[in-house]
Amino acid sequence: MPCTEAKARHLFKSGRAKPKRNRLGLFYVQLTYCQEPQNQQLVVGVDPGSKFEGFSGVGAQDTVLNLMVEASDHVKAAIATRRTMRLKILPLEAVVVEDVQATTRPGKRGKWNTSFSPVQVGKHHLYQLLQAMGLALHTPAGWQTKELREQFGLTKTQSKSRQSFDSHAVDAWVMAASVSGAEKPTCTQLWYVVPAVLHRRQLHRLQASKGGERKPYGGTRSLGLKRGTLVRHAKYGLCTVGGFDRKRRTISLHAYRANKRLTQGASVKDCSLLTWMAWRSWLVRERPQKSKGKGTTQPRPHIRRGHSSPSSNAGVSWPD
Repeated sequence: MPCTEAKARHLFKSGRAKPKRNRLGLFYVQLTYCQEPQNQQLVVGVDPGSKFEGFSGVGAQDTVLNLMVEASDHVKAAIATRRTMRLKILPLEAVVVEDVQATTRPGKRGKWNTSFSPVQVGKHHLYQLLQAMGLALHTPAGWQTKELREQFGLTKTQSKSRQSFDSHAVDAWVMAASVSGAEKPTCTQLWYVVPAVLHRRQLHRLQASKGGERKPYGGTRSLGLKRGTLVRHAKYGLCTVGGFDRKRRTISLHAYRANKRLTQGASVKDCSLLTWMAWRSWLVRERPQKSKGKGTTQPRPHIRRGHSSPSSNAGVSWPD
C-alpha cells in the first residue's frame, strides 16, 4: 500500500525502511521489519488503445495509481502480454479490461471472424493469461464504460494525446471502481509512461552512404553500457544513454523526458550510473488555473520538477 512522502521520510530516518528502485526505475519504500499486511482490495482498470492506453489501480478507499502509457507501436506483433505486467508490483485481486471488438463479416464465416484479426487473437490470449494469474476478470463493452463514466459524473476529453487524468485513465478508473466499490477518485495525478525503443543490431544500413559504404547499425550496448541506462552527467544532468562513436570512444546522451539528443561526445567516466529502465516516466499534476473570468478556475497540467538540467530535462520527476 502507498504512503505519504512525510511517512516515507520518517521511516527512512528511523531506519525502519530503505529507499529502493525496481528494474523499471520506479522508486519505492522497502520495510526493514515484519508487518502484518492490511491491504485493501485493489482492482486495476485497463483502457486499451492503438496509440495510448490508460491504467488505474483503485481500492475501496483510495486511488492508488493512474497511468497513461504510449503504446509500443514500433513492434508490429501483438504485445498485450507484456503490457499487463506493468502493474505486477501491486497486490491485485481483479482486473477490468474494456473489451475491444474488431470489424467482423456477416454470414457463415464464423471462423474468419474469430481468428483473422491480431486484436481478437491478442485479447483472448491476454484474458487467458490474466485468469491464469488468479485474477477475477471483467470485460465490459465500450458503451458500458461510457455509462459508468456518466454514473460517476466524470467526463472524458476529446484530445486523446493530452497528458491528463480525463484522457484515458478516467475510463480505466470507472471500470476499476465499479468492481472495487470506490465512490470517487481520491487522486487524479497521472504518471505518463513511454516505452524504451531499442534498435536491434543490423549488419549494415539498408541505404549505403557516400562512396557505397554500408555502416553497421543498431545494437543494445554502447561502450559497455546498455542503451536506455539512466545516468547523471555533470553538465547535462539526468539523461539516458544512446549510441556511441567507435573512433572517438564517446557515447550519446539523450534528454530523459523528450529523448532529444544532447551530445555525441560524452565520456563514460563522466557519467554516474543510476539504473537501466525499460520505461521513461514522469508525474503529471493537475492544478487550477485562473481563467479570464473572475472567480472561475480551470485545470492546467503541472509537471513536478526533480533534480535536472533546466535546459534539457526540466519536468523530470526523480525522488531523492
